[in-house]
Amino acid sequence: MLVKPLLKATLLFCLLFTVQAVLAQSKTVSGKVSDDKGNPVVGASVLAKGTKSGTSTGSDGTFRLTVPSSTTTLVVSYVGFADQDVDISSST
Repeated sequence: MLVKPLLKATLLFCLLFTVQAVLAQSKTVSGKVSDDKGNPVVGASVLAKGTKSGTSTGSDGTFRLTVPSSTTTLVVSYVGFADQDVDISSST
């Protein structure tokens, strides 16, 4: 009869380990998009390069985006401005 409790404990451990692994596969990136004079850029698109993950900046130019942990570059675009690739590989 010791087998059933041991099996339940093993399954619970596996479930918790799997949930932790899934949660560790993404990261949250936040920042502010501004023009060359430091003014916030409202409504700029911020995309994780090579994915479909993206968002737009708010009224103060800030954004918050959850991306795959392997993401190293964000692409920022806005009408009238050249697209910018931003390296986030060393950001914390």
